[in-house]
Amino acid sequence: MSVASIFVLLAVTVGVLTFVAWPLISQSGAKREAESASLIVDPALPGLESEYQGILSTVRDLDFDFQTGKLLPEDYRQQRSQLATQGADLLRKMDMIKANAVEAAIAARRG
Repeated sequence: MSVASIFVLLAVTVGVLTFVAWPLISQSGAKREAESASLIVDPALPGLESEYQGILSTVRDLDFDFQTGKLLPEDYRQQRSQLATQGADLLRKMDMIKANAVEAAIAARRG
């Protein structure tokens, strides 16, 4: 074996080992970031997101019922307006929580 082929074999071996080890190395960093982020995020956020998804599902059902003729137009407009208001309120709350989490993360990073 020549010296050049040994260097090529060594380079390929290092490349393969790096490729195999990379997920293990990057996963530990991602875990630390996730743990620090989970400490900052309000525990109410998943509940609000779940409630918002429920409202979206209810709006889809309401739209379907209206399209099939099960609802009168005035009932449909009233119920959809209520659901839209509730959804918008939930989005505002979630945005506020996320904004506070970002501000807290920035303050923690600076301090």
